[in-house]
Amino acid sequence: MEHISDLIDKLRNNSDFHTKSPHFKQNVFAFLKLLTVLGVSRNSSPHSDLSSASFSYISYSKIDSEFSSLIINLGGKYSQFPLLNSSCCESAKDASHYDMWKTVAYEFLLEYDYLTIFSHLYQFFLENQHATGSFYTPLWLVQFHLENLQQILDRNNEAANALEITQIADLSCGTGNFLLCLVPYYPNSELTGYDLDPLALELCGLNFLILSQANTSSSPSSVAKFPTYHLGLKDSLKHLLPESGFDLLVGNPPWGLDLKPYKNIIDLHYAPLLRKNSKFLPNIQSEHKMNSPKSTYSIRDQLDSFALFLYRHLQACRPHGIISLILPDTLLFNPVYEPLRKILLERTKILQILYLGEAIFTNVTHPALILTIQNTKPSEAHQIEIVITAPPPGYTSSPSELPIQITNRYSIVQKSFTRNVFSNFTIFQLQEDAGIIEKMNAIPHFHFGDFVSNSRGVELGKNGEIYQCPYCSLWNPKPQFKIHQGQNLSGQTEKSGKSGKTAKCNHCHELITDSQISGYRKIIHTVADFPAKWVLNAPKMPVYPILVGESISQFQYLSNHVIQLGFQGIKYKLPSQYIPPKILFRKTGRGFFAAIDYDSHYLVQVIYQFTLKPWNLSDSNPKSNIVAKEAKQRLLPFQKTSIPHDSNILSRYSLEFLFGVVSSKLLEYYYFRLFSNPKKKAFPHLLQANLLALPIPSIDFDDPQSESLASYYVITSLVKSLHFQKSENIPDEPWTDATIDHSTENQHLLQAINLEVMHLFSLSPEECTVITTSTL
Repeated sequence: MEHISDLIDKLRNNSDFHTKSPHFKQNVFAFLKLLTVLGVSRNSSPHSDLSSASFSYISYSKIDSEFSSLIINLGGKYSQFPLLNSSCCESAKDASHYDMWKTVAYEFLLEYDYLTIFSHLYQFFLENQHATGSFYTPLWLVQFHLENLQQILDRNNEAANALEITQIADLSCGTGNFLLCLVPYYPNSELTGYDLDPLALELCGLNFLILSQANTSSSPSSVAKFPTYHLGLKDSLKHLLPESGFDLLVGNPPWGLDLKPYKNIIDLHYAPLLRKNSKFLPNIQSEHKMNSPKSTYSIRDQLDSFALFLYRHLQACRPHGIISLILPDTLLFNPVYEPLRKILLERTKILQILYLGEAIFTNVTHPALILTIQNTKPSEAHQIEIVITAPPPGYTSSPSELPIQITNRYSIVQKSFTRNVFSNFTIFQLQEDAGIIEKMNAIPHFHFGDFVSNSRGVELGKNGEIYQCPYCSLWNPKPQFKIHQGQNLSGQTEKSGKSGKTAKCNHCHELITDSQISGYRKIIHTVADFPAKWVLNAPKMPVYPILVGESISQFQYLSNHVIQLGFQGIKYKLPSQYIPPKILFRKTGRGFFAAIDYDSHYLVQVIYQFTLKPWNLSDSNPKSNIVAKEAKQRLLPFQKTSIPHDSNILSRYSLEFLFGVVSSKLLEYYYFRLFSNPKKKAFPHLLQANLLALPIPSIDFDDPQSESLASYYVITSLVKSLHFQKSENIPDEPWTDATIDHSTENQHLLQAINLEVMHLFSLSPEECTVITTSTL
């Protein structure tokens, strides 16, 4: 065994636990067991001097027996914890270790900080945080969460009076911080904790054992007031939960859990969360329902584990019961979670959404929130309490401090969210913004996705680096390596036997270590860096113009990159995908960066491209007419807009008009007020699904005198006058960096386009001022 002083130094220095030997981990476990021995044996006040106490009367065999029973009761196998096979108390009798152990244990117990200590230690045990989706919840956040929950229940008399909280659960309890902190609030309740990790549950059991003994020692009469608790080794997403349900469910369910093992059960048991199963969606009535985009285009179901856990909590909650969970803000806006939001809006009363902000968890920058709901249908007038928080000025992170303060508190009618596109929870939207967006949604309109097909370009990073797999010889984009220990989450050695930094080949799926990659080849170059002889040698080394992310600016692009083709394994996509004209949107950037490409540029993945659907193309190709007819037949049964969805009407809309509308200042305002979180420090990526949902006003093509038709011709003409390409080709040179800047001329055209789009949406002069002066 390593000397305990070295062990404590390593723990205090937060050294990388993954690199330590199994003996080191067993020493930590022995240390935790000794903490429990000291806690159980204590029969004096909590602040007695343990360092000078005598432990000669401790029944070591009884303690070991209790630990063995604990593991068996948890449903775990005794062999999963080898340390239990040898008495921890035998180690305690070793004079070379015991004094240091006892001193440090006394320090921890006296500080009553064992919840934080055990939770931090459990984080060190995690072999793969992304695979488990588990991250340490700071103790201050647990306490803040539960104190806030009690205030919610105190303010909502109807919710509090509707049930008696006797059964409480955390379906992914980890080391038990939430359950343990609930003890003072519900001393006569039954607490239940489930987790799929036996180590987490044993640490949770240690926490309960220490807390119960401390409770007994400080006040012998309080024995009856300590809750009954049950811990179970269970995967809450897979295994059956008690049919009787729970009155209160709390916790911080895993985010980013690897869902590959759950693929089959998602389709079977979580079908209501999938957009492709539209028949499962609640039938929420709305005066704007007919304008809501439904099945005219698909959104890939990319669920995160938090959504599965939230749905599981709903299943486990008793009628009128309370659920209060820490979740990512992805729940608010991502179109993937429209079915989940609709379920929440129809079936539950959302009591509060408390926005926590970013960097709440160590090494996790994604914003978090606390969602508190009651399992009962809401009234028409029910209002959600919205609470916005922010770090106090000059805050420096400390695990024992509360790093947030409430900056705003207001209410929003729950039913109003049902009128939003994708039923988004627009908790940051001002009343002024809501009025303009509601007015835009009220006019007869199609959606951008009714007219265009969307796709992404070459599946390659912007630097264009690739490597050749040493096993199958196919080429792959430069990988993001992950630490691999050669063990799975159960501690068993994998067949590969590989450890260190590894990545999987996209083709043969073999694990490849970084040392096996001899080097990287760059296949995207600037024109200036690309040898001219390679261009002339095109038959042997084919190259083609490509636009990378930074090529796209606002309404212009710079064509100064080329890509080498012909590397087998790289997903270039079919050349027909890049046939012009196509509307381009850059995925990243502060605001809309869009242009029209009238050339056949290849694109990287960070540029979205939108091309007209077949019925918008020329009728000169008979094959296109057949495709258009088939597409029309597929589309019509699912169309939900309030205006006739006829391909003859859709085909009249030009690409230039569509671009003028969707890239306008007004639609940019619409997008970021409806689909994004303005509190995030990093500007959000554009999502294709949200772009496809942007409204396109209906044009009255049959009335030559109609105002909408006049606006249509003006916008189309102005867009055709824009200069999108900053670089102009010289006949004898395929590509050049020589640029002609049309930004000033474009600026005047864009101002005219923006005004005409606002007129098309019937905005008042005051509302136009709001748009033109708005910031992102």
